Amino acid sequence: MLRRVAVVLVVANLAVLAWGRGALAPWWPAPGEGDREPERLQRQQRPDAVRVLSTGARSAAAPASADRGGLLASADRACLQSRALTGAEATALRASLAGVAPDLREVALGPRGGVWTLYMGPYASDEQLNLKREQLRRIRLEAEVLRQGPEAGTALVIGRYDERDQAEAALAQLSQRGLRTARVVALRPPQPAWQWRVEAADAALRERLAAVAQADFQPCPGGAGTLAAPAGGEAAPATTTTAAR
Repeated sequence: MLRRVAVVLVVANLAVLAWGRGALAPWWPAPGEGDREPERLQRQQRPDAVRVLSTGARSAAAPASADRGGLLASADRACLQSRALTGAEATALRASLAGVAPDLREVALGPRGGVWTLYMGPYASDEQLNLKREQLRRIRLEAEVLRQGPEAGTALVIGRYDERDQAEAALAQLSQRGLRTARVVALRPPQPAWQWRVEAADAALRERLAAVAQADFQPCPGGAGTLAAPAGGEAAPATTTTAAR
């Protein structure tokens, strides 16, 4: 009896071993055979289309899949803005851009383009002028003679500054060296500046704007919604915003 049981167990073990190694595959597939190579590779469809993504690429691909239509609609659009223009240049550009695009905005920026100086005078005679220049040389300062300035008569000026604050700071510093009669004066008063921008220009509009050379349209710094910064580096306040006509 025990001999029969032992024979049955041996035969059963041999059968299980043969099944596990695939010897009985034509009649009885081995366990997990569908998950093994090379059978699984042979069942692949278009293996050349498989692309392995890194972690960063998967993160970027997720929103693209979620809103593919919206992104594709804006992929060929860009925010553009002109350089800041004042006076006659702004007037001429306003006429050139009339009717170019309905969503082209005209933005009023803060005054700019002024030139400031440290002003002394005017002097009634060259004798007074030369006397003042000699006084300045004693404190190691050189001044420029200004024959035609913002005030009638001959004057002396020191330096030229783009911002009034810069001129005020220079005056405070030179006052410590003995400069007493100078004051800050605008050689050229600042004028209102204007800028033109479009938030989403397509290729056709970008080509039309590029043809307006005096505007010098460039990509918006920081993207849409950011106005150009003045020379001091701070954001320029927009006082008014109107649509270009």
